[in-house]
Amino acid sequence: MPALQPRSPAASLPVQRRRRGAAADLAEALAARIGGEVRFDPASRALYATDLSIYRQVPIGVVIPKDVADVEATVEACRARDVPILGRGCGTSLSGQTCNVAVVIDFSKYMNRILAIDPDGRRARVQPGVINDQLRNAAKKYGLTFAPDPATHAYCTLGGNIGNNSCTHGDGRQDRRQCRGTRHSDL
Repeated sequence: MPALQPRSPAASLPVQRRRRGAAADLAEALAARIGGEVRFDPASRALYATDLSIYRQVPIGVVIPKDVADVEATVEACRARDVPILGRGCGTSLSGQTCNVAVVIDFSKYMNRILAIDPDGRRARVQPGVINDQLRNAAKKYGLTFAPDPATHAYCTLGGNIGNNSCTHGDGRQDRRQCRGTRHSDL
């Protein structure tokens, strides 16, 4: 069995201060540009440090966008500062995909609507924070279902399904472009 590696030493005090200053600058810039929520406080960061896995990574901060413009402004501000971003829904990942040292963009609170269902084309337009079962229940009215069935289907979001490749039948490229509905009679 390989020997355990020692933990890397904590960042020096000047490095910690510089990081806190950079995070505060980013939080201030975001708060001035978006209509959604900007949460860089210790409690919010602690809440988003875990998902359903064993992993824990405290994020730089959390943004809860109200619309696409908020997402674009967040991505732009983070890109300008070379800060990583991480999309998140309800945090139901079992493998730590929603935990990282990044600005977490949580789509579940405001960007959670089904925009349209096209029963003939067997397609739906949704925002990334829609819960898997919400789409499945809405599609049921048209004799359709949404095929991915992860263990957390009652809580997981479609953005997470697509981001984690949960709605695929192989390498996922086709399904990431269009997670198509399936008629119950096709099953």
